[in-house]
Amino acid sequence: MYIGNAEFVLSSLIESTMLRRNYITFIDIDDTVFKTSTDVLVKDEDGKIVKQLNSFDYNNYILRPGEYFDYSQFRNSEAFANTAKPMPSTLHKINRLLNIVRLKQGVDKIIFLTARADMDDKQLFLSTFRKAGIPVDNEDIIYIERAGNIKNMPTPEAKAYIIKKYLNTNRFNVVRMIDDSANNLDSFLDLKDDYPELKFIAIQVTPNGNLRGYR
Repeated sequence: MYIGNAEFVLSSLIESTMLRRNYITFIDIDDTVFKTSTDVLVKDEDGKIVKQLNSFDYNNYILRPGEYFDYSQFRNSEAFANTAKPMPSTLHKINRLLNIVRLKQGVDKIIFLTARADMDDKQLFLSTFRKAGIPVDNEDIIYIERAGNIKNMPTPEAKAYIIKKYLNTNRFNVVRMIDDSANNLDSFLDLKDDYPELKFIAIQVTPNGNLRGYR
């Protein structure tokens, strides 16, 4: 009974602290919220497939001379809807964050920050989130940003560029990122020098789907 009471008090203190601060949370999608099986193709100048990259490999791949990315699978909403499986640990974390966001009446914000560009069927893409219980239609608290729409910029840099857009509003004093890619998280933490007044929290999703503090 004592342990239960202690956990309740600790939980209440944590929630009270969160309510006094303004949080923005950036959450990757592929292999973070959903386990997916669509690939980005790497092709040479003759159009031949050189490699097929999952989301993790894509985040870390550097094009060689003459190579280019083919996003046809990565933009296929039907393939995403048919293969995306929610990752329980991240979904549980999102639900906890949503409870806080609702309590604070939209002061906090959740941004899903994907390496993908625009999908070929927006509503089909969003339906996968709705099925998982994520209220993506409420843009006051949730928004999806697509780093793949920023041309000629590696994913970690593109994500950092988008994050800075929100931090420059001066609305938030705590910024959190949840991602499976160490490169993306490193790029995120590098922003600390530009925003010394903000608290940065990095959380990595491991290959087995667990969440752990990063660095």
